[in-house]
Amino acid sequence: MDLENNNKKITESQREDKSDWFFYFLVILIAFYIIIKTVHWPIEKSIDVLLLQQSKPIENLQTAHDTIFIADFAVDTIHFPEGEYFYHENFGYSEFKNDFFLKLQTQMETLKSGKYNFSIRSDDGFKLTIDNTVICAHPNGRPMEETLCSTTLNKGLHHFEIYYYQGFGYLGLEARYEFDSSQNPMNKSTLPNHSLNMQLIGRESETVKFHPMPIAKLYVNQ
Repeated sequence: MDLENNNKKITESQREDKSDWFFYFLVILIAFYIIIKTVHWPIEKSIDVLLLQQSKPIENLQTAHDTIFIADFAVDTIHFPEGEYFYHENFGYSEFKNDFFLKLQTQMETLKSGKYNFSIRSDDGFKLTIDNTVICAHPNGRPMEETLCSTTLNKGLHHFEIYYYQGFGYLGLEARYEFDSSQNPMNKSTLPNHSLNMQLIGRESETVKFHPMPIAKLYVNQ
């Protein structure tokens, strides 16, 4: 009888141990979830953005500068959603809404040589250059629309730059890329139909890495 009671006590103790273990494990999971949600992990911001606020209306991309205020900051992606005010998830909403230029620069390291497709959605105009060669542009105002273009890049570092302007009304700028493994001839009919599935400029992939621009090269020809 005593042996049977001892066995029951051992079984109950084992159950209590398992119950305690599960409780502690659940507490650890909850604590880990809270840490993930509340801690602001460092973000690699490899894209430099120079904002030039103008004193006069901007008619197109060729409008002469009449700058009254300059802001310089870094972001992790070229993703400024369509809206009334200049916004990015790295800094939230800003007071900028009309008549400013942006100059966005990064070092784009291509890990494979070949054809690269680009998608630029903008409201208003923009010009995309890589290694000082214009890849595509829309110099005038427009609602949020997409321009698709391609170029061949050798393996290595490339100077990636977007020059953009916001006139009045809504604004927005998004830039995406992909490595084209099909290697079809470069024409619009071969570009992706669902370009929003492409990687945002700033997000690395198995074919591209991004690095901050050297400080000495950021302010040339501003």
